[in-house]
Amino acid sequence: MRVLLTDKSTLITQRLEELLSEIIFILGTDKASSYDEALALFKQYRQDVVVADMNLADNTSCRLVKEIKELAPHTTIIMMFIDADEYIMEQCKKMGADFFFDKYHEFEKIPVVINEIAANS
Repeated sequence: MRVLLTDKSTLITQRLEELLSEIIFILGTDKASSYDEALALFKQYRQDVVVADMNLADNTSCRLVKEIKELAPHTTIIMMFIDADEYIMEQCKKMGADFFFDKYHEFEKIPVVINEIAANS
């Protein structure tokens, strides 16, 4: 299983990568800091799980979800947020986002969910 981590903060992607390194089912992680970089990496590697910041520049988060789901409908998409904008969250849900986690209060749940997805695939 491969995972794509997308966030403009390298601290976030590095921390997630550290947490995910403990999951035996994960063969590799890729990191992106923007919509364009994430989409290019996804087209190249077709990761099984995508973890993305809901607040990517230029409100491209929902567009990223839509593009990924069109390319690979079975990819699991996890959105991370700080002070969620309900409208953007609803749009991402409509586009196919599977999970939503608050970066401050639920960050540690992300690897748990990914581990469960990996174990069940």
